[in-house]
Amino acid sequence: HLLVREERRLTRLVNNLLAYSRVTDVTEVYSFEAFDPAMLITEAVQGFRRQLTDSEVRLDVDVPPNVPAVRADRTAIVLALDNLIDNAIRHSGDTRTVFVRAAAAAEHVRFDVIDQGVGIPANDLPQVRRRFVRGSTARGPGSGLGLAIVSRIAADHGGALEITSEVGQGTTATLIIPKAATECDQES
Repeated sequence: HLLVREERRLTRLVNNLLAYSRVTDVTEVYSFEAFDPAMLITEAVQGFRRQLTDSEVRLDVDVPPNVPAVRADRTAIVLALDNLIDNAIRHSGDTRTVFVRAAAAAEHVRFDVIDQGVGIPANDLPQVRRRFVRGSTARGPGSGLGLAIVSRIAADHGGALEITSEVGQGTTATLIIPKAATECDQES
């Protein structure tokens, strides 16, 4: 189990370094299309099946059927969700449930990833989106690249990354991505 866990940690570190390089140097290679938020979440969650079983973390996914499509690069958004889910699992604390939700909001779709773990101190919140920065309560492995990658992907999509947290209560990371244009929008 230790070897598998360390292999996953090293693989994640290398992938994050490569992803950060890719999203900061060649953002023009994004391929924007309309994607169903439920499909993007399902794809991101698939990579965690074994980890969820091994760690006894429960993942609760809620995407109402009326959530509109987003305008996104599939690979980039799945990577962003992957990083948010990984953080939530690793920092989930004693309450071993992570919530992943999507909901429409104005011209955007909000992807919320919620844990009930250690939380991030308020004075760390402005810094944790910077590369190689981890919150002072962060324990265990991590490179400090995940939230920097998510923040960059969100900005490249015309969206944002919002983080709210309370120490000892948990963290909500919200990826905000613009809705895809509808046929009515395209005709006007």
